[in-house]
Formats: sequence, structure tokens, C-alpha cells
Amino acid sequence: MRSLSQHAERDGLDSDYQSTRVTPTILYPCGSQAALAYLNITRFVAGIGVGVVSPVVPTYISESSPKEIRGRLTGMYQLFLVFGIAGSFWTNYGLFEYFGDDPKKEALWQVAFGLQAIPGIFLLYSMAFQYESPRWLAEQGRFDQMKSVLAALHGTSENDPEVITEASAIKKDVQSRTKLSLLEQIKEVGSSKAMLYRCSIPMIVMAFGQLTGINAVNYYSPTIFKQLGLTTASAGLLGTGIYGIVKIIATILALALGVEQYGRKALIVWGGLGQAACMIFIGVYVLSHPHGERDYLTYLAIISLYVYITFFSFGWSVAQWPVMAECVPNHLRSLTMAFGMFSMWSTTILISKLTPIVLDKIAWGTYVIFGVATLFAVVWALLFYPETGGYAIEDIHDLFENVVKQSLHDNRYILRRPPVKRGYTDLAGQEEEGGEPPRRSFESATSLDRLL
Repeated sequence: MRSLSQHAERDGLDSDYQSTRVTPTILYPCGSQAALAYLNITRFVAGIGVGVVSPVVPTYISESSPKEIRGRLTGMYQLFLVFGIAGSFWTNYGLFEYFGDDPKKEALWQVAFGLQAIPGIFLLYSMAFQYESPRWLAEQGRFDQMKSVLAALHGTSENDPEVITEASAIKKDVQSRTKLSLLEQIKEVGSSKAMLYRCSIPMIVMAFGQLTGINAVNYYSPTIFKQLGLTTASAGLLGTGIYGIVKIIATILALALGVEQYGRKALIVWGGLGQAACMIFIGVYVLSHPHGERDYLTYLAIISLYVYITFFSFGWSVAQWPVMAECVPNHLRSLTMAFGMFSMWSTTILISKLTPIVLDKIAWGTYVIFGVATLFAVVWALLFYPETGGYAIEDIHDLFENVVKQSLHDNRYILRRPPVKRGYTDLAGQEEEGGEPPRRSFESATSLDRLL
């Protein structure tokens, strides 16, 4: 809806920044306060729905996925977010082309708002046929049903050795602790420095994901393309639509070829370095072209924006979701995922409010700030994030006994594929005398893993 309101004026940032003031005019030319209140109430209810779904969906996927493809399946949450964002870009472009930029045409907002109901209806319908998370069932003491669900998820019988082993590990993990109230969970988060850090990772990784500047580009891409030389409104929207398609393709490739094969750490580091380089280059370009002059560097700057989103799609886009979901203990996952989503939405709101102001005051500095923030995120991943891909969720706690040492140790996998772990074992005994834990063979991978 923000992009639609941007076309009510042709004055660059003013139309972005004043979109909330244009909206009532689009919706209610007569200025009905009751109708505007109704709109605000319904959007508030929709916001609650988004807030509930945001942490629950990646939690559910993570808890229900085989460890060999957990990162890929959890990352698919991002893929469908990208589909939604790209769909909104092309919806805005199509509405603009069909109806023009008259803000008083009711179809502009009616179609845009109506289409938002489709994904919610589809989610409500499809979830009626899904299993409960096996780890949630274990938390409720329903171990027989948990084992049945695990067998169904693995596509095998309850007597399969892998199902028996995983069910035993989950049951042991649940029985080793008592069920905690919300207040007790909060106290457990601060029970030790290692636990506090583990439970802080969802907040850290989701904040860094936003500080790379991705949603600033999503929200203000027409203005950014205008700064880079696409001066007409339709050209800016077309550039934004193509930007959405690039995100979809790059995210699919990252899920198929990167997140499990090369781990989360490598994707975050290399994706972050690529994003930072593109942002800093665009900042230098805007600084050297204060009046929008066009030359060969203009095309390089536009290409850099597409390269930026490609690096994001291969890095933070898909890696942040499995990192957030799998680093934390089972009994604290719901709470810490909520913290993580709170961090993401809070940072998103902050960036959405500050970006138009900074773009107006020091346009080039906006890109440099995001580039430098991304470099800080890369340093964090190098020093404080051990590779968690391929481990059973119940085993990951051992990685955080000495987080800096483990993180530095895992940096060797940035330049080569990490070994794939298997089984529910004591990780401390997996690497003896400099050896590496056994790789899972291609033949032992699931059919879906071989296909992708």
C-alpha cells in the first residue's frame, strides 16, 4: 500500500514520507473518521495475526524437519516471504499501469487490500491437514503420538532405527527437565552466560538481518531507483518488480545449493561481504553524482543493487531463519523466537522511519551506514557464531560451551564444505586427534535432499 501512495505525488521522498497522510484521502475522500477508525482497527487485528504467525511458522518447521534438510525447509519461510513481496511489487505496478496514479480511484486500495486475504485463507486451510510438531507432542507427554509423527515425517515405519533414535533423544531431552512457566523460562534464559547468549542469538541475527538495509530497499526502492537514474514513476516500479524476481530466483538457488551444502556461517559471511561491498559502492556513486547525472557508472550502480539482493538472498535471507530456530534449547524456543521476531519488527520499524529522513539529508550516507552495519554483522558471525547446520537440535548445546573457540574453529568451513554430522551423539567425542566427524553419504540422504 505504501508504494501506491507514493504515486500521489511526484516529489521523491515527500511522497514516501507522507504516505500515511495520503492514505485517508485514497480510502475516504469524504474524510469519514468512523471509516478511518474501522480501517485502523482491522489493520491492528491483521497485525496481531502477522505477529503470531511470524515466530510460530519457522518454529514449527524447524521442530518438524529432519536435521539433514532443516535449514533448507526453515529457509523456505523466507522464500514465500519473497514471493509475497515480489507479488506486492507487481501488483502495485499493474494497478498503477491499469488505473493510473489517481489516488481517488478506490480500486487502487480495494484490490491491494483484498489480495492480502488470499495467503491467510490458504494457510488456514492447509494447516488443518498438518501434524503437530513432534517436539511439542513430547512436551505434552504424548510420546506415542510423537513417534508416529516422526515416522510419518521420515516416510518410514515407527520401527525404523533412525525414528527410534530420534524419538529417544527427544524423549530424553524432555524428561531431563521440568515443564516451566513463562516466568521460569525467563529466569532460565539468564541461568548462565552461555544460556543467555544462546537465547540472545535470535534477537541478534534478526536485528543484523534488518541492519543490512534489505527492508529499506524493499520499502523505498522506487525512490532509490530514482536516485540511480530511473526517473519516471513507471520505470521505478518496473525496476522494483524486476528486483523482486531476482530475489525469488536467488533465494531458490540458495536453498537448493547453499544452506545445507555449505552451512549457515559461510552464507552469512560471504553474503554479508557482498552486500557491504555493493552498498558502499552505491553510496560512493550517489556522493559523486549529487545531481543525478547519468553515465556508465549509473548502470553499474543499478546492477549493484541487483547484485546486492543476490548476495542477500544467498546469505542473510535464508540463513537467519534456521540460525534463529535451531540455536536455542527446545524448552525455550517459543519464548526466544518471540524475542527474535520482536527484534526484527522493532528494527524494521526503526529503519522504515529513519530511512526517508537520512535519504533526504545525506543520501550517500544511507548506503554507507548499511554497508558498515553489514560488516559488523560479518565480524559477529566470524567470532561468535559456531556452525549449527547438520547437528541434531538436542546436541547443539555443546557448541556453546566455548563459543569463541568453536566459532574460530568453524571458520575453516567458510572456504570449504563442512562435514555433515549424523546421529544423536556427544559432540565432544566427534573430533579426535584433529579428525572430523563423519560425513553423511549421498546415498544415505533423503529423497528430497538428493532431488535438491
